[in-house]
Amino acid sequence: MVWDIWVRMGHWLVVLLIGFQVYSGEDMALRDWHAWAGIALLVWVVFRIGWGFWGTRHARFADFVGSPRRIIESFKKLGRRQHEAVPGHTRLGVQASGMPVRLD
Repeated sequence: MVWDIWVRMGHWLVVLLIGFQVYSGEDMALRDWHAWAGIALLVWVVFRIGWGFWGTRHARFADFVGSPRRIIESFKKLGRRQHEAVPGHTRLGVQASGMPVRLD
């Protein structure tokens, strides 16, 4: 496995909690649960940031973010239709998944 159990469980927890946030957002009877789900998401984000610096090898940000030169090399490989063999996300995949955060 490339990612450890904390990263895997955390990503599915985010999916479930955001789904619950959407479901409970308009229901005043679920207001307290909605707030606790938001707090749980915040706790996960704080944990993940810490885990990104001090966690296992493939969970660390330095393992998958890459330098500008490596990102340019990834663009060139994509243009030549060459497979980029890396464990986990490719450098371009990381850039694409972070794009919504940067555009906000």
